[in-house]
Amino acid sequence: MPRRVEVRRRVRTETLAASDWYADQFAGGGAAFTDDIERMLHDIAAHPTSHTPVRGNVRRTHLRRFPYLVFYRTRPDLIEILLLVHAARDPSVWLEILDAEGWD
Repeated sequence: MPRRVEVRRRVRTETLAASDWYADQFAGGGAAFTDDIERMLHDIAAHPTSHTPVRGNVRRTHLRRFPYLVFYRTRPDLIEILLLVHAARDPSVWLEILDAEGWD
């Protein structure tokens, strides 16, 4: 049975901001970013354990066309998309967020 995918508010907010930014950078940029997010969500839903483990049941993957990392947690009936962060950000930033939220 496929798991339900739940996207956290923080991720939806970051996705909209990044999509708006890419829309201003080049024609079709916002749509391309959104398409990349949708592809990544489909990939995670289809293969939830195939990405890099970070800690506990939290895993990390990346977008194909844009420099963003995606962190998610797997549960028996649910996949939670926890964070979307630019790959150039200092890793201590996303580690702090994971620690503060108690995601492990």
